[in-house]
Amino acid sequence: MKQNNQMIESRLKRAVDAAVPNILPELLLNIEKKEVLKMNDDHTREEVATKEKKTNPRRWFRTVAPIAAALVLVFGVWFGTANYRTDAVVAFDVNPSIELSVNRAEKVLKVNSQNQDAYEVVGSMDLKGVDLDVAVNALIGSMVQKGYISEMNNSILITVNSNDAEKDEQLQERLSANISSLLKGLSIDGAILTQSAHGSDDDLAEKYGITSGKATLIEQIAGQDPTLEYQDLVGLSINDLNLLIESRQIEQVRVKTSGQASEKDYIGIEQAKEIALAHAKVAMTDVRKMEIEFDSDKGHMIYEIEFYANGFEYEYEIDAKNGRILEFEKDNDDDYKKPEASIPAPSQETSRETSRAHTSTTQQAATTTTKAATSERLSAAGARSLVLNNFGGMIEKIEYSYNESEPLYKGEAVKPGSRVVFELNAITHRFKKWDVSNDNDWNKWAHAVPHMITMDQAAKSVISKSGQDNTFVQKIEFNWDNEEPLYQGEAFYRGHKISFEIKAYGGGFYKWDLDGGDETWAEKYYNV
Repeated sequence: MKQNNQMIESRLKRAVDAAVPNILPELLLNIEKKEVLKMNDDHTREEVATKEKKTNPRRWFRTVAPIAAALVLVFGVWFGTANYRTDAVVAFDVNPSIELSVNRAEKVLKVNSQNQDAYEVVGSMDLKGVDLDVAVNALIGSMVQKGYISEMNNSILITVNSNDAEKDEQLQERLSANISSLLKGLSIDGAILTQSAHGSDDDLAEKYGITSGKATLIEQIAGQDPTLEYQDLVGLSINDLNLLIESRQIEQVRVKTSGQASEKDYIGIEQAKEIALAHAKVAMTDVRKMEIEFDSDKGHMIYEIEFYANGFEYEYEIDAKNGRILEFEKDNDDDYKKPEASIPAPSQETSRETSRAHTSTTQQAATTTTKAATSERLSAAGARSLVLNNFGGMIEKIEYSYNESEPLYKGEAVKPGSRVVFELNAITHRFKKWDVSNDNDWNKWAHAVPHMITMDQAAKSVISKSGQDNTFVQKIEFNWDNEEPLYQGEAFYRGHKISFEIKAYGGGFYKWDLDGGDETWAEKYYNV
């Protein structure tokens, strides 16, 4: 029975095995795969979780923030330092001397006024943080407004100093062009000098209270002309230095120039020559040789004149501004040879004819001389010069009074503590009247004299504006006013009369009235 039961179980097992496939190995394999997948999945989740933990923004920020802050601090300090660090120094010299320190963005960091004139130009302007071009326009405009730059004084020196030579040159060219354009808009033809200050002697600049740019220019002038002393050139304006460069033909290797320095602030070579000849009582036709040179003597511009006439050598130093004779020498001309004529002794008849001819010639010469004496007149410029040479100070007014037999220049001049009332004969060049009295009017405008044009310069402006070389300034008078001192008067040329008023500060015309159909010049002033 027991055996039968075992047989039945065995058969049932075989039947089940046959009916149901053996999937256990496959199940086990699947289970293993699932376990592996589960393990991989768990591992992946752990990695993701780990990454999530690692990429947590808070943790990242806490890690990176200190580094970023350090970088910001470093770059901030660097950027801030660069903006407040001087990248270039640009100096402007006219007579006011001003230096601008700028950063690499060409923003002004510092304004350095080198002299009292510079302080007046800068005034209350706050230029820190301003663009360089804007600051330059403001300073040049102020110089023009205050009379430091004008038709009489038109030279400007620009000096750039940085560690980049190429940048120096580019900045010089740009500023020169901008300033030239600005001045043209103000009816001034500028003479602009540009240079780099590399190698300049800063000790000399500091000693004399000038910019390194002006020191560099003076070093070059004095170095090439040993007759000029450094200390004598320090007090000259840039326009004066520019005139010396042009007059003496000094080559400036390191300086670039554009435009021509104005001589309108001075009496001019022709008037200086006329003053010397009038003083020596020599006609130009008798002069054998003449040399005239623009020069500087202890900070003042002068004309040096040397000429030979009638067996003598003459040397003059004449103040270029007012025509005053500063020095005069007259010596024998060792090279002079008096003309000799070898004439055979005439016969008696020839002698009579010669005598008659000589008498006739002498009478004609006398007549010619008389006509010349009555027709030639001392010029207005010559009259002003004679007054200043005898009195000094400045002429307050002078007027030509027409009289065929005795034409006179009448007027008044003033100086500290004194006034003179004069009458000067235009034919004999002698003073008919010379009354000196105590007077303190000079004190009213003494402070302004260095900043005003002279009466001679005002008269030259009238002649220049008229366009006629023979224009005669018949009268001119200085009229003092605290705000707007003027020169006013009248002038004549053929067929015209001019009434004028000129600003003593800068020389600009305040009034210019031109009337045609006036024959006064032809009747009275044609021979002056």
